[in-house]
Amino acid sequence: YMPVGSKSNAVQTQTGNDSMAHIAGENYPMWGIAENVAVGETPTITMTHLTSLIAVEVINEIPTGDDLTVESISFTAPEGVDIVGTYYIDFSTSTPVFTGSGANYVSSTAKLSVVDGTPIAVDESAKFYIAVKPFTAEAGATLELNVNGYSKTLTLQNDAVFAPGKF
Repeated sequence: YMPVGSKSNAVQTQTGNDSMAHIAGENYPMWGIAENVAVGETPTITMTHLTSLIAVEVINEIPTGDDLTVESISFTAPEGVDIVGTYYIDFSTSTPVFTGSGANYVSSTAKLSVVDGTPIAVDESAKFYIAVKPFTAEAGATLELNVNGYSKTLTLQNDAVFAPGKF
């Protein structure tokens, strides 16, 4: 089993605003297949991301004019849809198949901790990135985004596809 995004009880960590350095490594896997490589030839492998990335742009619209420092973000998929945890990944088809390692080891909520974030001035913005297992949220489903304890729920008008390697 391989962690995707993070283990179900873990938190992804981004250092600073607008940084993507944390989305590389063992919890954000890539895959590729080399087929029909003749002896003596060097194989060429096109690598593909296994995770989808959620880019959260936070715009400071605080009416008091205070700077905003983002410390935590969470993203919750529709009920019953797990998006982070440990998975067995079957690479035998052109689209890998994810099988969760059990209800206690997957979660519908991905969490991000932000350390050393720069305060965001009023009318300025910063981006934060969360890796998740690819999934589709169907029209009518709800997604929840939480930034520093402030929550927003979005009801989808159309299907939303969180595809591998895409934002």
